[in-house]
Amino acid sequence: MTHTIGTRQEWEVARRALLEREKELTRMGDALARERRALPWVPVDKDYRFDTEHGPRSLAELFDRRSQLIIYHFMFGPDWDEGCPSCSSLGDHIDVPRVTAPGAGSSSSASAKPRLIPAAVIGWK
Repeated sequence: MTHTIGTRQEWEVARRALLEREKELTRMGDALARERRALPWVPVDKDYRFDTEHGPRSLAELFDRRSQLIIYHFMFGPDWDEGCPSCSSLGDHIDVPRVTAPGAGSSSSASAKPRLIPAAVIGWK
C-alpha cells in the first residue's frame, strides 16, 4: 500500500471528515443496540439443567438470587484435556470476583458443552 504525502492542513481536513463518519457509525451502532434491547422478551419455558461443582442446578438456581447471570461459553470438548487457548486466556484474565461481588448483583458461570467448568479449573474463586 502506498500512502499519499500531504501537509498538516490536508491531514487535519481529512481527519475531521473521517471523524464525522466515525461519529455517525457510533450513532448507528447505538441506535441498533437500542433496537436490540427493545426486542420482546421470551419466557424460558424449558427446564434447563446444568451439572455444576455443587451438583445439578436449574437455570434459575444459577442466578443465585441475583438479578443478572453472566455465562461464558468456555470451549472445552467432552474428550479434551484442556480448554481452547483463547477461552483459557480469557479465563486467566477476567476478574470474576470483582464482577460478581455481593453488591454487583451478578452471578457468573463458565459453561462448556456438555458440562459447567468448575470455577477452580479456570482459576475463578
